[in-house]
Amino acid sequence: MRRFVAIGEAKQAPVGVKGSMLVVALTTVLLVVMTLGPVFAAELKAFSGLPGRVYLQNLGGGEVCLTIAEEPDFGMIETLDLKQKSHLLVSFTYHVSDLSVDEEAALHIGLDRSYEHEWSVAGTQITRTSGTVTWSFENVPAGVHEVTAGGRVEGGDFFAQLANCALSVTTVLPAP
Repeated sequence: MRRFVAIGEAKQAPVGVKGSMLVVALTTVLLVVMTLGPVFAAELKAFSGLPGRVYLQNLGGGEVCLTIAEEPDFGMIETLDLKQKSHLLVSFTYHVSDLSVDEEAALHIGLDRSYEHEWSVAGTQITRTSGTVTWSFENVPAGVHEVTAGGRVEGGDFFAQLANCALSVTTVLPAP
């Protein structure tokens, strides 16, 4: 016999219902992977060959990776020594704080200390926000390169902080 819970009543679902929900969720995920997996695999194979290395940096625990101002600066730098031409997939996760409503943070990912790819984060009443930006660089020649992530502030008092930063770089060898 099932008992219906009134709105506002805080009751946990019976164990059997939780297990049934888990089975339905796992079955759904499995069906999606079985259906779309070959499509994504074909796309990935067309783009690349074998994966190379993964480089990771993580400054968690509230540690500030960069105090950003009007001039662009780098908060994280990862040096790569590529043995052959590679594609790079770069992700930068951040927490912006002290960004007022009249300010905007321009976050960037670059290769060899460039500022060519920026994403804007608008200030809000809350004064903090988190996110992840991702970019790829194709056919990067062999040699030593620096992948950078950082930002700058536009408007207001030109001050904000990036904290809990993480930078990941995955190298992928081009398809033969």
